[in-house]
Amino acid sequence: MNILFVNYGDFTTNSLNHIAGFANRLCGNEHSCVVAVPGGLDTIRAVADPGFIAASYEEVLARPRLFPNGAAADIVHAWTPREGVRRFVIEHQRRSPARLLIHLEDNEDFLAEAYAGMPLAELRGLDESAIGKILPTESR
Repeated sequence: MNILFVNYGDFTTNSLNHIAGFANRLCGNEHSCVVAVPGGLDTIRAVADPGFIAASYEEVLARPRLFPNGAAADIVHAWTPREGVRRFVIEHQRRSPARLLIHLEDNEDFLAEAYAGMPLAELRGLDESAIGKILPTESR
């Protein structure tokens, strides 16, 4: 199975402690994993013995079939619903649809409300353009 993990930041984020462990274990069990980050590919050096393919969002969108078997992802595992991840996943799904899992690492509803300064119910009523102006695309 081809599994695409999508992280909100580079390879030095706390979430990579989890993602790298899962991806390496899955690769050790005959799955193929790509871990996509918005930038900072050079930070892969922070991960001990990565068994997965490290790629940027841009690279994955340009070459969605970058898995060793030449196929696209069977599963996309989005690591949090943060804005940058959301935008990437929407574009990826347009180009190469796959089953989608969204990891809720923190109290994402609270974080969105606190950052936007408005209740979640109001945020949900906004269109994509308005949300993009309020919420950050990258975070650490």
